[in-house]
Amino acid sequence: MIILFEKYKNYDDIILELSKINEPYISATEMFNSVEIQEILKFEEIDDYYISKEENYKNNIYYHVDTKNDKPYSGVGNGFYLGKDPISLSRFYDLENEYTISNFKFNAKWFNLMKSSNFKRVQTIFDNYGINIINSDEVSEIVLKMGYDGIRYYDIFATGEEFVLFNMKLFNI
Repeated sequence: MIILFEKYKNYDDIILELSKINEPYISATEMFNSVEIQEILKFEEIDDYYISKEENYKNNIYYHVDTKNDKPYSGVGNGFYLGKDPISLSRFYDLENEYTISNFKFNAKWFNLMKSSNFKRVQTIFDNYGINIINSDEVSEIVLKMGYDGIRYYDIFATGEEFVLFNMKLFNI
């Protein structure tokens, strides 16, 4: 019982620290053209063929590549990984054209971590509390307690703008 109370207390402390990160909305295009990403592109050979394009987005429509993995996640938190551009998702995650790409319509409130400096801050905060963000149930619990449905982040080494949904009540899978 004491462990549960201590864990809850730690969540409150983490939430307090995370709530100080107030990143305004940045579009995927703005992020790709940002100084931060352009600096990376000077040193990395990244083909923008795989990067999501907002012209392929539809309002409140998200896509998921069903890779038939035993684990339905691999990355930030234990959640459902989504993108907004079905073309870039197919190009990056389905090179052999063997997977199904499903679409889902819902309106979510995202914890924006598009800037890598904020993403690193979040990672440091979790590390300070002994929580590894990779495939962590604790990350999803904390983000949900903060009032968000999931995390929106930018991964230039994948499809750019990506989403991890933790609030599965938004739709039925």
